[in-house]
Amino acid sequence: MEFVEAIGKKISNCERLKHLCTDGVTGHAIIHQKSCMTCIRWLYEYDVDRFNEILGRALKAKTPSRYNIVNFAINKEHNFDGLEIVPRQENPILQSIINSCSPFRIPQDISKIPDSPGVYIVAINNKNSKRIAYVGSSLNIHLRITTHHVKELEIFTKSGVELLLYCLLFPLEGTEQAMRDTELHLIHELKPSLNKRY
Repeated sequence: MEFVEAIGKKISNCERLKHLCTDGVTGHAIIHQKSCMTCIRWLYEYDVDRFNEILGRALKAKTPSRYNIVNFAINKEHNFDGLEIVPRQENPILQSIINSCSPFRIPQDISKIPDSPGVYIVAINNKNSKRIAYVGSSLNIHLRITTHHVKELEIFTKSGVELLLYCLLFPLEGTEQAMRDTELHLIHELKPSLNKRY
């Protein structure tokens, strides 16, 4: 806890940060420092390395401008050289799937889902990103979605969530093991929220 204690001693005029440091909640302390003007001014004046570290974290967020430290740095015409300012990207495997498959929107396109064997990925569509809810495989994707996942799909769609279904189709015969291996690999890589048993 040296890092947290050091912050608590250095930034003595910020009671909120002192409280977070005393509780040892490092992650919350970092989030706090991205937005607290007292901490931002102090870091800019007395600990520029730490300022750059926290600024770099803020710049990697999907909406960096929501953090006061980013706006403060712009107003101060801070030197951004050497800071990684590229936002976090989608998982490369997921990005590859998104780029190679046209998704089916659920429930609108449910009748268009193929009755072919393959691996399917159910994604929650959030503005500019996709969150993987489930990865599965079936010898008949259409039948599996319309019978096995009915309750889960209803819960999502009734709450106004848009679901996207990506299908990786396999040849008809002798591919069960390949499908299963692909399914397990994608579950491991994408960590879908509803595949709890893995």
